[in-house]
Amino acid sequence: DDGNYVWEGVDYNVGGACAAGSVELMDFRVGDTYQVTNALNKGEAVPMGGGNATTFPASWMFPTDVLTENGIALWAAVATRLATRVREKLCASQPKVVFDILTEIYIDSEDEAHFWPHNASVYARLYAAAAASIKAAVGDDGGVSLAGPNVLLSNSKNEDFFTTFIEACHAMGYAACPLDVATFHYFSPDSTKPTSMATWLQSAVWHESHADAGFAPPR
Repeated sequence: DDGNYVWEGVDYNVGGACAAGSVELMDFRVGDTYQVTNALNKGEAVPMGGGNATTFPASWMFPTDVLTENGIALWAAVATRLATRVREKLCASQPKVVFDILTEIYIDSEDEAHFWPHNASVYARLYAAAAASIKAAVGDDGGVSLAGPNVLLSNSKNEDFFTTFIEACHAMGYAACPLDVATFHYFSPDSTKPTSMATWLQSAVWHESHADAGFAPPR
């Protein structure tokens, strides 16, 4: 029921970008901004459309309780509805659309997680549910790719997160966990970081999946 959604912001920003006609690749984040995730982590009110706000249980630290199967299913269903609108209504003419399932996952030196409040195993289950559902809803015409986990590879904790996710996704198989693009995120004035992080990521992905003909290594 579209009455349960507020599409104005997505339609205006994403629809406007695709309607401009100069976008050959749309990389769309299925997730929340820092302001929203910060409010969720603290159990504070989250701004909604029309000047409204909603408070979610602080113990969830997320819009649904993803430590339960029902919470994962609910989030995946909303993510699929959003992705379907982007692909089929707003960006139908784009040759390539990438859906990034959450982004900027980061665990700092104090073990505080940002953007994603749980461990890599829980993320893998959520990613698999959402990505497989989106893939089934929008079809597999070669124009849609699913990406994750977009973790900030700045320390060993984040590298462990990435490795655990890749291992879990590979164990589930591509049909259950369709990962087309393995992604990372970085904030650094050091111009060597993108290359060094990409090299590390490529090695981690190749080590996990290169010998499995049934799970093509993601790019």
